Amino acid sequence: MINSTDILKIWAANKAVRDAQTLRQNYYDGKHSFLSKPDNTDGTLKSAKTVNWCDYVVDAHVSASTKNPYQITLRNDDADKAPLDALSSVVDDNDIPTLEAEHFRTALVMGYSIEVHSFTDGDIKVKQYDPREWVVLFDENKDIHAAIHQAVILPNTYLAGLLITANTTIYTVYDSENIGTYIVNAEGNLSEASMTPHPYGKVPIVVFSVTETRIPFLSENIMGQNDIYNVIGNARIDELTYNVDSGLKLTGFEFDPTKKEDVAKLQAMKNQGVFILPDTHSDIAFMTKGSEEGKYASALSDAREALLSQAKVPDIREIMSAIGNVSGLAIKFRYQPMENQANFFWKYLQSGIRKRIQLLNTIWSVQAKAPLENFKTIFNFSTPIDVLAERLSLAGVSELYSTKTLMEISPDIDDPEQEMKRLAVQNGNLVDVPVKAQSIPAAQAPEERAKAQEEALQTAVGNVEKRMREEMFDTLRDTLPSVILESDKVKAFLAQSND
Repeated sequence: MINSTDILKIWAANKAVRDAQTLRQNYYDGKHSFLSKPDNTDGTLKSAKTVNWCDYVVDAHVSASTKNPYQITLRNDDADKAPLDALSSVVDDNDIPTLEAEHFRTALVMGYSIEVHSFTDGDIKVKQYDPREWVVLFDENKDIHAAIHQAVILPNTYLAGLLITANTTIYTVYDSENIGTYIVNAEGNLSEASMTPHPYGKVPIVVFSVTETRIPFLSENIMGQNDIYNVIGNARIDELTYNVDSGLKLTGFEFDPTKKEDVAKLQAMKNQGVFILPDTHSDIAFMTKGSEEGKYASALSDAREALLSQAKVPDIREIMSAIGNVSGLAIKFRYQPMENQANFFWKYLQSGIRKRIQLLNTIWSVQAKAPLENFKTIFNFSTPIDVLAERLSLAGVSELYSTKTLMEISPDIDDPEQEMKRLAVQNGNLVDVPVKAQSIPAAQAPEERAKAQEEALQTAVGNVEKRMREEMFDTLRDTLPSVILESDKVKAFLAQSND
């Protein structure tokens, strides 16, 4: 266990990391640096409106990567499914999908996110934390050696049997054997409040990140481009406002500067944009200022394009303007940089998922349950592609893949294992369920039985294809305009539904 003196030193040494994380979180929250510089050189205020692209690009990545949950399946179809059922219970009890979406968002913004496991009274608890509350220490093998958590305990709270009567800072230290709690005393030193052993045999913490070195995806370049966009946008607002609120020139106005009432009237007129020019000739006219709207529109477009390009996020405005003129495949290509980036993120996120399962296996062994081993994770990136084209492509490769593989790659199926069971019940003749005697008699020779099972499998795949095609054609009939439905080519295509 780390000693109390080192705890404070380690915490102080990590301040620069926390400050950088806070800066990025502020940008995600819309608190941008340019907002602290709202004055013009003449003392007037600039517009300070924020278009927050930082939360836009982060949320776009999170949504695309978590909309369709990833899948965990066993590599061996004959393996015991009990560990998957145990995992499902933990997922449901701890609302893991929501927790993982927050892990992903936090890792994109601040570099990494913290997950803490606990096992109390037979219950497995999993909780996500803000990384600014933590310092994680790694060893030479990049495994977690220890972790320190700081929190402020409010008055009238019991901590390790002690009543806290004022705001009190505590540090909780995790290592491979114990969880130690330390209280900051009046002198600023730490005193041990409790030391509790845990059953994990390793630090019960998982660090989720999207890069190997835990560098935030929300980079200084993206934040800087967001500032550029907002500076241009606000300059545009200021110029347009100045043009619309142009001044009124009044010539020949006589006033006596020695009279307070005249001076007050003059000041009031200035405040309302009236410029007084004492002259012998009377005149009144608006003073107008030209505006180059085109240069602002072009600069904003360039800044937007640069920002989205760096963030690997497609321009939705561009995609929406192209819908109806391009195919689903073309739209998918516009999402390709984003999908490539998501696959890169997934390499590191799934490392955290596997370490989570390692901690769960430790507890399941204590409970005399089978561990979850020899499994694979299947990532499902969500691209708004042409569903019709996707289903037709699956139907075209049905003879090359097993039913289970088709279900794993189908965008409509979240849980292939459960879908296999439902399909088996529906067809009543697949290997995974008791076989009807009249379909495949138990007395059949092995080769005959295998042949019958293969025929049953092909029938099941055919049913899936038929269902997909029927749904596809129904959708087309319901959604296509009548003028399109009347064309000869469309009629011929839809006639296939009757084949």
